[in-house]
Amino acid sequence: MVKVKYSAIYTDNFGCEQAELYFLKGGLQFNIRDCVFYDDHFDFDFYTKRPNEHKQLFYLKDDELIEYVMDVRIPLIMTYDGEECVRESILCIKRHRNSYNNMLSLDLDGKSYTVEGYNLQELLYKMKKKLPNEYTMESDFSCMLGVYSIETNKENDFYCFRNFEEEDDESVSSESFCLESSDFRSRDAFDGLKKYPITYIFNEYCLSKI
Repeated sequence: MVKVKYSAIYTDNFGCEQAELYFLKGGLQFNIRDCVFYDDHFDFDFYTKRPNEHKQLFYLKDDELIEYVMDVRIPLIMTYDGEECVRESILCIKRHRNSYNNMLSLDLDGKSYTVEGYNLQELLYKMKKKLPNEYTMESDFSCMLGVYSIETNKENDFYCFRNFEEEDDESVSSESFCLESSDFRSRDAFDGLKKYPITYIFNEYCLSKI
């Protein structure tokens, strides 16, 4: 399985620590304090598979993680005056016992743009609508994960990752590689393939594999 990792800051009443947020094919996962939490629908409802073990380190409502704030720096791929570019955004996830507040913020040319939403798809859609006219972006996950092309149907999914240091479209297409969803289950699928970074911002974002 291929996963994309971003650095995050996790804060609750126990402290403020570095965390790792992963985007997987069907949801999210993040690691903090040697514990793993999962979200199956990109709606930031993180849960643990070991509530009895983790309740000493976190605030839990049954198996759901609550009473925390997590800030994640995520590059967004967009177009500015017809030229493709990468701009860094801040995803802020806040969870209380009976409420939530999720925000996506982006700074463009000295002006801040912030949207709120229930899940990741809604945040991306609202941000796309709020951008100034000279900027455009996709409202699907391709603007976050660096996916160059996606085809999805019941029989076959494939993902094509690209290197954003390449500026020529033809060279990008020739240098990129595709992996079918069935390949994600095999570690050998990556043997002999060049690893392309999702983006080059501070080298903090990377393509990795389980």
